Amino acid sequence: MEPLPALLSLAFVHFQDSNSAGVYVIGMGVISVGTSIWVYVDELSKLKTWEKTTGTVDSINLDKDGDRIAFIKYKDKNGVDRSFSSGISDADALGLGSDVQLAFDPSDPGATFISAPKHIRNGAIVGTVIGLALIAVGVYTLLDGPR
Repeated sequence: MEPLPALLSLAFVHFQDSNSAGVYVIGMGVISVGTSIWVYVDELSKLKTWEKTTGTVDSINLDKDGDRIAFIKYKDKNGVDRSFSSGISDADALGLGSDVQLAFDPSDPGATFISAPKHIRNGAIVGTVIGLALIAVGVYTLLDGPR
């Protein structure tokens, strides 16, 4: 069972009344919205302060679950060769040998991510929409009254 439906079914099975379930679902929605905003601000902060470089997709492999993983090579500011892997959605958009803009932490060059503000924004939008939907379901449950 997927995590979100499992949590929702837990809310409506575990709690004896709809008010408790509504508060629970609203809480999950608030956590989702808050986490999405926090991650978005954190990633944008990293984009402003971390070093930028260009990497090259060295290989694309499948992990044990069959998801595509892109392995990207780059040089840090000291010219040291480094590499990192990027997961499913990035691997689908990247082609073998393509150049990728990266951001890495100068104090820890192993901490690297693809420098794509649109990518970061889309993740925040999805998490916020899910959170707002949960809040709406929770409010509806509260307003619908006990059953």
